[in-house]
Amino acid sequence: MKKRVVVGDPHGRWGAVKHIYERENPDEFIILGDYFDSFTIHPIDQRECYENILKLREEHMKSGKGKFIMLIGNHDMHYLTDYIGQHSGYNRETEGFAGYFVERDMVKGILQYVYIDKTNRIIYSHAGVSMRWLKKWCDGKLENITNELPYKAFEFSYLGNGDMFGSSPFNGPTWIRPEGLTKVTYKDDNGPWTQVFGHTASESPSRLIHSNGAENICIDCICKCYLVETFENDFLDKRELVETNLYLSNE
Repeated sequence: MKKRVVVGDPHGRWGAVKHIYERENPDEFIILGDYFDSFTIHPIDQRECYENILKLREEHMKSGKGKFIMLIGNHDMHYLTDYIGQHSGYNRETEGFAGYFVERDMVKGILQYVYIDKTNRIIYSHAGVSMRWLKKWCDGKLENITNELPYKAFEFSYLGNGDMFGSSPFNGPTWIRPEGLTKVTYKDDNGPWTQVFGHTASESPSRLIHSNGAENICIDCICKCYLVETFENDFLDKRELVETNLYLSNE
């Protein structure tokens, strides 16, 4: 039996990431992006959080357990030099180091846009993958969402796709909102895929969105909940949403 743990947007909360990892002892660990920007956590602490996550990833990979996936969010991308547009929480002090980290780790392949579990037909991304965006920029193929895409261009900026609210189905996987994803969530000849994403805050710890038979799971933010999935012989056996606000301090 393997365990995969998925956490939403950290925004500098290293204590929460560490607590969940140690509590669950996962075989696979996925973070859905947005490592930076917070109205309560100082930029220096956000930097320390990101560096600690990288150390945790290195330790996890050396242990031989399995994958440690770090996805990229809009609050990371907007620190890239040529990214067009700034999102809420943009901070000049954070700008001094975040852009360097993000570009470096995208080139290294540590940060990636999506993680695709073909066996269980699950797509993990920061905000969700729309079929319309995918057809426009990636020839309709999931495997074409790679770090070789010009990540500083319009493909991932709301100025080049859809609208600034994320409600358009042409918005990309770091910006689209559930209302834009609802009717255009990814499917193939065998039907719709499950999608797991963060990005959009909701009043409840989690939010299930059903469209065209698809299951879309929104788990923003890490201070509210996270997702545990168990696998038997590489097939999904159990999926559980765990509330974190019952035991995590506001870190």
